[in-house]
Amino acid sequence: MPFFSVIVPIYKAEGTIGRCVDSVLCQSCSDYELILVDDGSPDGCPALCDQYARSNRRIRVIHKANGGASSARNAGMREAQGDFLLFLDSDDYWCEPRGLEIIHAALTERSVDVLVYGVRTIDAQTGQAYGQPYYPPELNEMEASAVLMTLLERNTLLTSFCEVVVRRRFIEENKLYADERLIIAEDGEWVMRTMCCRPRYGFINDTIYCTPRGTADVFGGTRWDRLEAMADFLERYLGREYPEEPIRQAVLGLGAYHYTLLCAQTAAGEKCPRRRALLRRLKEMRGYWHYARERKACLASRVYRVTGFWATIALLGLYVKR
Repeated sequence: MPFFSVIVPIYKAEGTIGRCVDSVLCQSCSDYELILVDDGSPDGCPALCDQYARSNRRIRVIHKANGGASSARNAGMREAQGDFLLFLDSDDYWCEPRGLEIIHAALTERSVDVLVYGVRTIDAQTGQAYGQPYYPPELNEMEASAVLMTLLERNTLLTSFCEVVVRRRFIEENKLYADERLIIAEDGEWVMRTMCCRPRYGFINDTIYCTPRGTADVFGGTRWDRLEAMADFLERYLGREYPEEPIRQAVLGLGAYHYTLLCAQTAAGEKCPRRRALLRRLKEMRGYWHYARERKACLASRVYRVTGFWATIALLGLYVKR
């Protein structure tokens, strides 16, 4: 059995899949399997995946009907055989050839369920690299709830599948598969659900992952079904039971960040009945701002306490548009 399973969901990625896959194949550590999940891609990706599999015995390919990133990741997780799972998006790549070696050393040094590593974001147009969070060593000695509260107070957010290594047994025992109903913020929901299971966290500051990001207007052509799906999971977490109060504070603290983002996205959307209905739902969830710890959510919370909900929404919309 391999030590690692690397899962890559693939859809319309002809231009980037080569860089992505090659960044795994050049790793100094070879104790891994690479699972390419063709999510019904209509271009040349299925053939490229098969070509990679024929050329390297570590590569396995799953061909499936299109179901979205969560569905593809779940297919990979259910087929994975490695002790630990890593996730790599097909338009991203690993920037450290010793990445798996570094991660392997960290995982053999300490027993953890989730290991967090460094991610570098690069502007796809300018090539400018943005800073990444620094994880102080004391995080490795803290309980899950203390870890999460400390990160929030440092304005450091865990929001992605692709910044963590997860023990496969931990995923299976807690049924931590991606929510296939979500088509936006599915990573954030998964991180919040993982928090509820009180994993043993570990942290390293080595930069392993590189994610190019464009500068397109993310609010152009708002899809209300996406925003409504995000509201659905935020409603569930606000009303659910938690194993202990510190976990509630930590999970809803991260939820407050997503809630603030959702308020801003909705406020910036085109005026229509669905926007009005979603804003009414968001007003009922304003309790999230009680748990705000991250900088942007804290600012929105302070504005809300002074000006009220609707004025805060208007300001968030203006901030996004300008």
